[in-house]
Amino acid sequence: MDTFRFTPRLGRYRDVIFTGKLVARCQTERDGLPYIASLYQTHRCREPYVGHMALSGMEHHYDIIKCREDESDVMDDFFGTEAAFILCQAANMPGYHYLGKPLSAQEGTRRHKMKSRFRNALQGRDAHIGSLRFAVGGLVGICLFMSVGWYNASQDITVHNPPDLRAGSTRAWWDVPTPNVYDFAVRMFSQINRWPTNGAEDYENNLHTYKWYITPACRETLKEDYALKRNKGELSGRERALFEIPGRGYEDWRVIPHSKDSWTVNADLQLKEYVKGTEVKTSLARWPLRIVRYDVDVNKNPWGLAIDCFTGPAREINVTPPPKGAQ
Repeated sequence: MDTFRFTPRLGRYRDVIFTGKLVARCQTERDGLPYIASLYQTHRCREPYVGHMALSGMEHHYDIIKCREDESDVMDDFFGTEAAFILCQAANMPGYHYLGKPLSAQEGTRRHKMKSRFRNALQGRDAHIGSLRFAVGGLVGICLFMSVGWYNASQDITVHNPPDLRAGSTRAWWDVPTPNVYDFAVRMFSQINRWPTNGAEDYENNLHTYKWYITPACRETLKEDYALKRNKGELSGRERALFEIPGRGYEDWRVIPHSKDSWTVNADLQLKEYVKGTEVKTSLARWPLRIVRYDVDVNKNPWGLAIDCFTGPAREINVTPPPKGAQ
């Protein structure tokens, strides 16, 4: 074993010292200039080979590399294809010794190109495997995203069935039948306006109890109505009942759809108010109630609808009593 010391004027290495032996040396050309290519084997574990390229006749102009036996591409770039094959074969590197001794530089080049073609095919295979891994990772990410969305989706949906199913019914699950809209409007509006003992307390309590069935804007309007009636003294000690006029129930024309999320219900209702058991007010009126779809906690409001006050003022109506003896 000999000790070598190189101080190249070119390249990235400076003052390289190692113990080893010269494996092979050959002549080659680069850019039309003659070079002497040398390959040394060292005792280093990480970089067991040192390549040396010197300009022929000007040996002090040289460059070196440190490489491993599996870095054939690095040797190709440094030595050139022909010189790299000759030196790697002389070093008995894996992938070169089985090719045998080349008959000539051209034959060695041909065999080296054959090996490079196989190596490029393997590199292409590895690149394709990498792209497939990336695609699989993307699909896994999409599946996880869909799973999270599916998990966070509503576990229950509200399906509105019409009251009469004797003839069957086919509709989209989000469609609300007009009889259901009418029933909700009359029932909830009657409950809000029911004062069993004292309007000063019952009216305010109803606005809180049924707040899930009233839109926030309508609730503010009703609060203003409560304050106005309280200031006029129309609530204290007063009882109220609001109910549907008999014989004036649901008909198709009473519910006017504006969209799949809003309707106007023309409800004919009778209002009665009492003070200490004495009737002080009675009226028959048609109330144009505005009903909207309301996305709220299903435990608070299973209908999924809300009263959005009125589309116009209530109008008094006259109800002609049926003839005597009529069914």
